[in-house]
Amino acid sequence: MGPRLWLAILLVALTGFFCGEWHESRASNAQRQAADSAAKLELATATGRVREVERQLSQNILNIDEARTKEQDHANATIDSLRTDVRNGALRLSIATRAHDPGPVGADPAAGDPEARAELLPSAAIALIDLAADADSTVRALNACLDQYDAVRRAVNP
Repeated sequence: MGPRLWLAILLVALTGFFCGEWHESRASNAQRQAADSAAKLELATATGRVREVERQLSQNILNIDEARTKEQDHANATIDSLRTDVRNGALRLSIATRAHDPGPVGADPAAGDPEARAELLPSAAIALIDLAADADSTVRALNACLDQYDAVRRAVNP
């Protein structure tokens, strides 16, 4: 066999080898592209689900905020009416006190009025109303915060 024959055999062998590598490379690329496409589709589907949950959660939080605002507005109207009634004298607030009557020694402590009432000045009554209104408002805000937290928790961990 001459050098040309060996060269031809070598050329055919190399061509066969590179053709096989080329086909294998194309098949590998096709598999990667198919896996890539499947991953992109899965990502798009998951993103859509997350966006829907996010939309629902935003709506739930908005509903909670609206309910709290309505409740706060109603409470403010009630408190304003109460303040007005106290200022105008239509409503008088009093507190229970213990009657201080030393009486004679040996007198029966169960006898008589064990509880007396002391009327509050309007300014003191309004100060107490304001204190209670602030506390109630804070409780409503904390309850709304807990409701929002619970809504998020349920959305994240169904």
